[in-house]
Amino acid sequence: MKKVFLPFLVSCFISPLAAQVNIAINVATDKSVYFQGDTITIFVRAINKDTQADTLRWPSTCQANCYVDGFDWSTGLGCYTTITSNIIQPSDSFTWSFSYPRKNSGLLTLSPGQHKIVGEVIGYGKSDTILISVSPTTEVAYNQYWLRSFSLRQNYPNPFNPTTRIRFSVAHGEKVLLQIHSLLGQLVYTITDAYYESGEHELQWTPDGLPTGVYIYTLHVKSFTESKRLIFIK
Repeated sequence: MKKVFLPFLVSCFISPLAAQVNIAINVATDKSVYFQGDTITIFVRAINKDTQADTLRWPSTCQANCYVDGFDWSTGLGCYTTITSNIIQPSDSFTWSFSYPRKNSGLLTLSPGQHKIVGEVIGYGKSDTILISVSPTTEVAYNQYWLRSFSLRQNYPNPFNPTTRIRFSVAHGEKVLLQIHSLLGQLVYTITDAYYESGEHELQWTPDGLPTGVYIYTLHVKSFTESKRLIFIK
């Protein structure tokens, strides 16, 4: 009887909560490339897509969770816990953060290659997935290679307010176009459209009049194009 009745109770309790809000989930990390032994900081963000304030409520203090290659971050450790409800204003958001491996958890560092990270908000049926890379080489060797190629690095800090830094590498003198777009593909801002000598360059961006949200920044250099996501929080 319990196996039939309990899921019914849970679904009845959670479904009305989820039906009241319109949220989107975004998962991001503090970097896009890691080296063996690095700690990975994971951000799970709930974005209010309604035109009015929404209140997220949980039947317990388990609010958000993340999975690294299918490993449940909360296994044996407890879910992310702060409060049992949170009010999110229109176009605003609430962010949870996790660290992998978690301190004193006994988890192993990630092996070289790509790894899948999934973030979710408990009870709302919403999740997001990204891929990260772990490099088998040292950071010094990686930087030497990076300086000989066209490449775009993850902005720092991320999430940010009010200013973030974006670094890119140019293999040889070329005209560089660096732009910011919304998730709908609308051009938000052109950071630079100018000629750069070979080497590493860093630019700053301070959004003016933009709402909190996830944006895409893209580097165009001749046939080379690379994009990454950044998170602006007011």
